[in-house]
Amino acid sequence: MPDLIEYRDLRKDANQIQNKVPVIETFSGKATGVMHSRGLGNWALSMGRQRLGLLALENHPRFLQNVKMGRLESATQQIDVAALGLIRDRERGVPRFNEFRRQYGLRQLSGRSFRVCAPSLNHGPSKRSAKRSPEKSNSLMLDM
Repeated sequence: MPDLIEYRDLRKDANQIQNKVPVIETFSGKATGVMHSRGLGNWALSMGRQRLGLLALENHPRFLQNVKMGRLESATQQIDVAALGLIRDRERGVPRFNEFRRQYGLRQLSGRSFRVCAPSLNHGPSKRSAKRSPEKSNSLMLDM
């Protein structure tokens, strides 16, 4: 899921992106108002034509990394949905990336071959994560 929805309008050129709408503006209690103001058909067109992210590390929407939840008993009252997903996967026994490959009889990836396999890791905001070993990577990235 991207951070921005490429909004398209059926009354205008359906192939033309009219503007980009942050998903956080359509999230939770704001969804109904946005749906009524722009039209369900336009949202269906926009989401149906939306390109999803690449298979890469850190390919998780930023807005889901700091979701405010007032009922949480923590100092920030925020939750990181990506981290929560990884924790739940570990509890259910989903292995890390290379262990997953070993169990399926696939070749393990080294740090170098991992960067060749996922070239998008060679750029972006965090160079440090690009050098991370595939042994420490999560198999959750296979779902994205």
